[in-house]
Amino acid sequence: MKDWALKLDDALWAYKWLLKLRLAIKKLNFDLQIVGKHKLLQLNEMEEFQNQAYENSKIYKECTVKWHDNRIVPRAFLPGKLKSRWFGPFVIKDVTPYGAVELHGKDGTKFKENLENLENFENELILVRKNAETD
Repeated sequence: MKDWALKLDDALWAYKWLLKLRLAIKKLNFDLQIVGKHKLLQLNEMEEFQNQAYENSKIYKECTVKWHDNRIVPRAFLPGKLKSRWFGPFVIKDVTPYGAVELHGKDGTKFKENLENLENFENELILVRKNAETD
């Protein structure tokens, strides 16, 4: 009898909560099939929204490329008109801390270039550092 009396309280408690749960399900009209269909519908709507956003971004990119391409001015280059600044050996007159180099050619041309673009070709590129005493 003792074991039955201990289990009776647990059984009554479980029965009480089962009744409350059934009432709650009926009250909320909680049908698992309907809820499952509703979730599936929401997922489909979200996927459709994602596809529309992808298409809109694709259209925007195409329009941006068209706009940019329309603003490009066509240029005609005649042979002999283009001259390279990279002819002959150069002397480095000044190097800045950030890698900019001032180059001087033998014909008096001066320009600045990035140090990464320079190559030492058969010792024709000479490094000359300016001293504060000589200036």
